[in-house]
Amino acid sequence: MLRPQVEALLSPSCPVSNSPLLKRLYKAFATLPPPQDVHPHPLLLGSWMWATPIWGNPYFKSHEVCVLEVSFPVVATHTIIPMLANLVNACNSAHHVLEVFMGPSPRIRRGGYLAWRHHINTGILGTSPPLGSPIRCFPEGPQMLISVFNCIPHDWQLYCSTHPCPGLHTLGGLAQVSQSILIRRLGWAQQEGGAIWLLNLTVRQATYIATESSRAYRADHHSMYHIDAFPTPPPPNFRSALTTFPDTLQRLWRIPWENSQKEAFWRLTVDGFTMCGNSHIRHFDVVRCECLPLDTPPYSPRRHHFWDCQITQSLVRVLSTNLRMPLLRHQLWLAITRASCMGRVWDVVCMAAVSAIKDGWVLISTIHPDRPRCTVPFAKAKVIASFWSRLSIFASLGKNALAQWCDVPTTHPFLAWRDGTLTVHQIQLPFFPSVSVIRLLSSVLCCLGCAV
Repeated sequence: MLRPQVEALLSPSCPVSNSPLLKRLYKAFATLPPPQDVHPHPLLLGSWMWATPIWGNPYFKSHEVCVLEVSFPVVATHTIIPMLANLVNACNSAHHVLEVFMGPSPRIRRGGYLAWRHHINTGILGTSPPLGSPIRCFPEGPQMLISVFNCIPHDWQLYCSTHPCPGLHTLGGLAQVSQSILIRRLGWAQQEGGAIWLLNLTVRQATYIATESSRAYRADHHSMYHIDAFPTPPPPNFRSALTTFPDTLQRLWRIPWENSQKEAFWRLTVDGFTMCGNSHIRHFDVVRCECLPLDTPPYSPRRHHFWDCQITQSLVRVLSTNLRMPLLRHQLWLAITRASCMGRVWDVVCMAAVSAIKDGWVLISTIHPDRPRCTVPFAKAKVIASFWSRLSIFASLGKNALAQWCDVPTTHPFLAWRDGTLTVHQIQLPFFPSVSVIRLLSSVLCCLGCAV
C-alpha cells in the first residue's frame, strides 16, 4: 500500500509522472517506510553538502515528516532548485527583499513585489515560474523559499550560515560525491539488531520490511491464540511454544497438500473466522451454539466452537482413542507432537481436524429457509466424516508426492505406509463405523446439500 504522502507526486502536474522509470521507482519505494540514516558513525558535513539534492532527499523532511516536494509542491514544480546551494542563494535574495520592503504600507509592498520580480528575472529560481504562480507573489513567494530552508536539519543550517556558498558552476563534480556519501548511510534499522542498507536492498529484504506491520499483527493474535490454547495459569513451556510457533506454521506450510486444506488452521491462529463476538467482530453479540442452553453466559466463540462444543468433542474423543491417550487443547491447536504419533503425521492430523471442525461449525450455524436447522448429532457425524475424508484425500496424493513418508510404520495411528503407499489407519471401535462407512456417510451428506 502506497504511503498517502506520495500520492501528490504521482499526479499529472508533477514532473515525476512524465518519467515511467521514476514513477515505477516512486511506487515501489512508497510501499516501504522512509529510509533513515542508520550508519553507526555521525555524518561529517563538508563542502560536498552544497551539492546535496533538495527534492526526494530523506535527510530533508518537513514538519509533517514528509519529503519536501510533498509539503512544498509549488516550489518543487514551479522552480528549478536542484541543490542546497541553489536554495541558499534563493533564500539570501528572499531575506534581502523581506528585510527591505516588509511593511504595512501598500507602497512598500508594491516596491517589494517589483524587487522580488527583479530577483526572479535574474534567475535565482532557475526558471521563470508560470503566470499566476504563488511564488511570484510578495511576500508569499520569499516566505515559501525560507520555509523550505527552515526544514533543513539545524546542523546543516548552521554550516550554511558559517561557510560561504561556492559558485554554482563549481558544484558539478560534487553532485555524485554528495549522493554517494548519503546513500551509503541510508537504510532501515531492525528490531533484532543490525540494519538493511538501501544500497544493497533486495526484493526479499524489501518484502520483509513492507510486511513488518503484518508480522506485528500476526504476533499479537498468535499471543492471544496461545493464551486461549493453554490452560490457566500457563505452563512453563508457554514462552518457548510462542517463540517457536512461526517455525511450526512454516513446517505445516511445506507439507505437500492443497492450500485449501491448510486455510482453516491459519485462520484459527489469528481468530480469522467470521464469528460474532471474536476479536475482530467485537460489537456484535455472540450467536448461541445449538449445543448450549438458553441461559449460557458470554463465552469465547473460537474456544467454544473449536474445543468446548459437543460437536468438536466428538472428534476429540476419536483422536484420543486413536492416540491411546487423552488429547489436550494446546496439543491440537499448536500442532504439538504426541509421543504416540510421528510429527509429520500429527501435522496433517491437526490441519484435517481443524478443517473438519470448521465444517461442523458452518453446518450448525447455517440457516436455510427451505429446510430445518441441522441438529447436533448430524453435525457430529459430519465432523468425524470430514476428518477421515480429509486424511483419505491426503493419502491419495500418491507415492510420488509422498515418497518421503515411507518410514511411517504399518501400525501407526491415523496414517500408515502399507504395500508401497500411504493409507488411512483407524483404530476400530465396536460402536464406531469403518473408514468405508464414513466415506459413504460423507457422500450422503453431500447429496443432502449439508456438506461445506
